[in-house]
Amino acid sequence: MAKGEGRKGDALTEMESFDKTFAYILDELTTADQDPGVKEALVWFRRVLEFNVPHGKKNRGLSVVATYKLLKRSSHIPEEDDQQAAILGWCVEMVSSCINTLIHILARLID
Repeated sequence: MAKGEGRKGDALTEMESFDKTFAYILDELTTADQDPGVKEALVWFRRVLEFNVPHGKKNRGLSVVATYKLLKRSSHIPEEDDQQAAILGWCVEMVSSCINTLIHILARLID
């Protein structure tokens, strides 16, 4: 294996793991046995999240996970800890997405 090939493969695995966490978060945030009005709002909320959040480079969210692993300094990180770091990473991605959306809305108001 040439230098760097393993890193690229690891990055893909890290990205796939991070993406799976988004699917988990999406289900947790939008699945509820509530009245029809809440269910309809949750359907829209899911669509908004799917449209706005997971399609970027995910640098901010992945850096949260990477930073956690560096700070942990352990050869074995429990899956639950890894998932919690990924959830925090997705929170950062969601905040970033909200800020970017607001910036675009405000820019249109100024133009």
